[in-house]
Amino acid sequence: MKKTFLLIVTVLLLTTFETNAQSFTIGPMLGLSKTQSFDNDFGYQIPKLGDEMFYGLKSRLGLPLSPFTITAFLTYANYSKDFGENTLEANLLTIGFGGELNLIPGPINLYLAADILINSFGEITLKAPALSSKELRLSDGLERYGVGLGAGINLSIIPSFDIDASVKYNLNNILNKEDNEENFNSINVGISLLFKIL
Repeated sequence: MKKTFLLIVTVLLLTTFETNAQSFTIGPMLGLSKTQSFDNDFGYQIPKLGDEMFYGLKSRLGLPLSPFTITAFLTYANYSKDFGENTLEANLLTIGFGGELNLIPGPINLYLAADILINSFGEITLKAPALSSKELRLSDGLERYGVGLGAGINLSIIPSFDIDASVKYNLNNILNKEDNEENFNSINVGISLLFKIL
């Protein structure tokens, strides 16, 4: 009985040390961004940009003996929305830094996530056949700061890489907004293939 108890304690300790050992993973990410409203500098009301795919890169740094994981990511999405014969286009480059609170350590890890977002909108253009120029530039570029909150699951069941999936609600333009600018929020569902470096 005593030997069985010591064996169980030893296995649990080894599992804990392995789980909390420092680790670093990095890899490609893709997903779907479901957007809400946005109002640019010129007061042009955009009820809803299209739901588009985003692409990027994600990294995770696990801290020794800590339930927290430090994350960083880079994503790019090209949004468009049709209004009859007209098309509104905007692209968004996002750099994010954040952390994940691991709820269930182990090969199947559920976590809560929080991110700081640095968002750079490229040119916002309106393509309209009725215009002589066929295209109207509404903005040369915008920079906005926001936060993202969500949850996810990290599967570490294959020796060489992890599979990470998450759902996040991003408030993309909390700071550096223009007067009367509406919120531009999005729901991002993403999946990453993270290769184990450490």
